[in-house]
Amino acid sequence: MRNLAGGAWCPPSPHAAGILISVILLTGCGRSIETRAEHAITDLLPRYLGPAEKYTARVSGRPDAIYRGRLRSVHIEATNVQMLPNLIINRLTMDVKDVSVDRASNTLRNVGETRFSARLTESVINTYVQRRPTTLRDVSISLNADGKAIITARPEVLGFSTIPVSLRGTVRLQSDGKILNFQPESASLNVGVGQVRANLPGFIADNIASQLNPVADLSAAPFPIVAESVIVEQGTATITGYVPPGELQKIIAGAGDK
Repeated sequence: MRNLAGGAWCPPSPHAAGILISVILLTGCGRSIETRAEHAITDLLPRYLGPAEKYTARVSGRPDAIYRGRLRSVHIEATNVQMLPNLIINRLTMDVKDVSVDRASNTLRNVGETRFSARLTESVINTYVQRRPTTLRDVSISLNADGKAIITARPEVLGFSTIPVSLRGTVRLQSDGKILNFQPESASLNVGVGQVRANLPGFIADNIASQLNPVADLSAAPFPIVAESVIVEQGTATITGYVPPGELQKIIAGAGDK
């Protein structure tokens, strides 16, 4: 059989056919490949981050590399993540570089630099703190637009509740980047007709704070987290930081062995 140009016709080789199919897939359906990769990533996230109301992922990289499970970067957004015991992260974003996925086993093989931002509402923080056994009653935490936090509690003395005390202060990170503590700066008494500024002894404020701290403990996360900053705004606290690549690799390797 001859082709239209008059030369002898030969069937295309399997190799050439494979190249042609790959070109069609990678040029004509690039977004489709990325979408499939994003679905695969979101399927993996509950295993590594914990259950959430919703996960979304956005990948970037060359289509042929994505097809092989190698991603230049992944942007992850999650809503109401149960990443920490008794503490829900209302909104979590993560930016991960150099991600490698084993397509056969549907597991992570490698990740590079990972940065995160975690937003907590004062409602979530209140629930977290109020579950802790203390001698305080009617504990309430407010996060203000000026970056300050106000804690109101009714200390207990000899089994009896006293006048409510309000502490005003800041939420600070410990040097290890894993613990958020409340640091009181001033104290006032609630006497029923408003707040009365009082020079309470420092040890009283410190005692109340010690029963409430830590406001958040990141060391209980499913993988190592190092927080670099905490920003308090009206009703929310946002924590930003990173995940040490070496430590995260150990977690991935351990998860892959299970």
